[in-house]
Amino acid sequence: MGATVDTSWARGFPLERILDERTRGTVVSTSNVPMEKVGVIQFVADGNPDIDAVHRMTKPLPMDFADESQSSPVLVPSNTVSPYNAQATIHHAPALFATLLPITVKSRISDIWRAYYAAPLFRDIGVSLLFAPPRIIQIRTAHTYIGDMKAEGDLYFKSDKLSEFLYSWRSTEDSLPARMEQLWIDLYERGYHEQDDVTLVQNWLSALVQIQYDFKTPQQTQ
Repeated sequence: MGATVDTSWARGFPLERILDERTRGTVVSTSNVPMEKVGVIQFVADGNPDIDAVHRMTKPLPMDFADESQSSPVLVPSNTVSPYNAQATIHHAPALFATLLPITVKSRISDIWRAYYAAPLFRDIGVSLLFAPPRIIQIRTAHTYIGDMKAEGDLYFKSDKLSEFLYSWRSTEDSLPARMEQLWIDLYERGYHEQDDVTLVQNWLSALVQIQYDFKTPQQTQ
């Protein structure tokens, strides 16, 4: 009988991909990360980190990560789709446009969908997600894991197809606002959020234009 490999995963990671070693990637280098290539920094958290209900019901807690003296930040390639959450994250200026949370989905889903939605847009402007060693210890109030599991349903059943769609999604629009609007419309048409979120992103983009936010120019795609 072969050895069992213990695994951990972030909330929103497709369950059917957890044992697929191809999704784990290879760390090429973790030193001298150029900050101009970083859109979002996701700090991992010790104690009771932001994992899904399945993880909490099947894996022991608390869990700790290696600290800064034993590990380094890891830059996720810009052509990779990866979830990150709304806890312990920093958006740099080029990624400010991607802070918008969809409002027509459950709160356990909203920030993960936001992260997935950002992936092809980050790719188009050449910025990436950075995972950093822990700076916080997270302690959660008591709540029902079954309740979380019900609220996370779309994460379990839709994340894989969503990530596949976003990985292959391309736009010929010249501006980043136009691409973001097109993407959210495409995702509405595929049932990932409701029409009110299309209106929301249009209003958000209009507000950013009014304050003269500096949108990076997207690369031309085939």
